[in-house]
Amino acid sequence: MKLTWNFSPKEELDRLMDKDFDIKQLEQVRDVFAFCCLTGMAFADVQQLSKEHLVRDNEDNLWIRNARQKIKQMCNISVISPAPKLIDKYSNQPDCVAKNVLLPVLSNQKMNACLKEIADICGIQKRLTTHVARYSKSIS
Repeated sequence: MKLTWNFSPKEELDRLMDKDFDIKQLEQVRDVFAFCCLTGMAFADVQQLSKEHLVRDNEDNLWIRNARQKIKQMCNISVISPAPKLIDKYSNQPDCVAKNVLLPVLSNQKMNACLKEIADICGIQKRLTTHVARYSKSIS
């Protein structure tokens, strides 16, 4: 299957977000993937994202302020809807609290295996990976 770098159709992201999963791990992977799509953040950056990286501006908009892991450059990322809901969803999740992270991010290999299964379940013909999500910020 050809790797598709642009997972931009809003309908496909909506299909993923609207899908109820019986398996908790698939739901978590879907949520992390959606968060990456909405923010354009790389897997390595989301994996280490914590509450300390969240800031509000004068108009009460939520932003992520963090140095990118790969290039060490500071970035400011607007947290658009529904990303704040995903942050809230996991704010009291025991693993997230113990690791001081915002989202329950699995290993890259496990995430990609689950994303393949999620795409099959949702009828998405594209190869979904954590890297595809990084280049999908244009969904909003």
